[in-house]
Amino acid sequence: MSPVIVIPAFSRELSLLRLLESLARAEYPEIVKLIISLEGGASDAVIRVAKQFSSPKLLVTVIFQEKRLGLRKHIIACGDLALKYGSVIVLEDDLAVDRYFYHYAVAALDCYAENENIAGVALTGIEFNDSSGLPFKPLVNGYSTYLVKIPCSSGQCWTSAQWARFKSWYADSSGETVCLTEGLPDSVKEWPESSWKKYFAAYICRENLYFVYPYQAYSTNCSDPGGSHILEGADHYQVSFASQNRQSPIFDFCPVSKPDVAYDAFLEPCGEYIFSILKMQADEVEIDIYGTKPASLISKKKFILTSRPVLNSVNRFPKRFRPVEHNFSYPSLQNFEDCISLSEIAELKSIDVRKPTLIDYSYYAGINFFSMALVREVLLVALPSIVAKRIRFALRKVRR
Repeated sequence: MSPVIVIPAFSRELSLLRLLESLARAEYPEIVKLIISLEGGASDAVIRVAKQFSSPKLLVTVIFQEKRLGLRKHIIACGDLALKYGSVIVLEDDLAVDRYFYHYAVAALDCYAENENIAGVALTGIEFNDSSGLPFKPLVNGYSTYLVKIPCSSGQCWTSAQWARFKSWYADSSGETVCLTEGLPDSVKEWPESSWKKYFAAYICRENLYFVYPYQAYSTNCSDPGGSHILEGADHYQVSFASQNRQSPIFDFCPVSKPDVAYDAFLEPCGEYIFSILKMQADEVEIDIYGTKPASLISKKKFILTSRPVLNSVNRFPKRFRPVEHNFSYPSLQNFEDCISLSEIAELKSIDVRKPTLIDYSYYAGINFFSMALVREVLLVALPSIVAKRIRFALRKVRR
């Protein structure tokens, strides 16, 4: 399989240039087709960067959308190219790619092409949980990949069959379809209608599918200012890259049937490992480690594994190990403050979504937020700087 690379671009010429430079440094088994899809009304600078780019490794074509599509429709149009070319790698303009991204994409698409439980392949890893707002680290399963019921928007690949199945579902969907999707986090349902990802997330939930994610990232999201959804830019979607001087990696892809390590739409573990370590069945216990699942989900089962406060528990697991799954091998009867409880649903003190605490941030980020040196730095340096920045921003808006 030789997927075509497609870049949707609109107004960020420096971002596009950085992505193109990383593509030029990457390795390919043959000359690969690259399509730069320019949104209707694209800036002159973006058009110039797209037209001037060339590489002996890439056959470059620049296409122009006739009108302003908006982010969702533009990404959908780029995905549609999988139907024409057999498979596609979609890279938004504020990404950068690893030297071996194309080798990984080809191997992963080939491996999972015939499996109808796979909705697509991610190039990037996950280091941040959107649902809880906390750092995330997956349990290592011994393979190159693991499975998640969340789509990827930081470098994603589809075969024509995978994309066709989504498009068939998408044709009959609406914003109401997304809002009525059980098992989809409310935070995702609240994303704007310009988000293609929220529709794809609903599709994965409704059809009980997985996206394939690599442990070693092959793309990263710089989230530059000027994007459709992150106007001021952000850095929490950046993920770790490996050395660009390393030898070509060897891929060993995880099985899809009864995966040992997998995660649901809340990034809660839902693979065989978590239930085997608890000695329970998936239909009797709801995994709610972050405490963010809605009452409609947690009320369906008898037991819950949760960070929410409970009256009584069957077992308590202090958060001492990382990633979080390792804690469940070490239950404790002691009354630690920072515990995850295995309890009956009826023993929950509250069904409200739990907000993360400073203790949570300390554990998941691996940083001692109670260090006096850190507290001093925040109070004397970081906080005044943030406040000053907000004041300057507010003043600019007033002047306008």
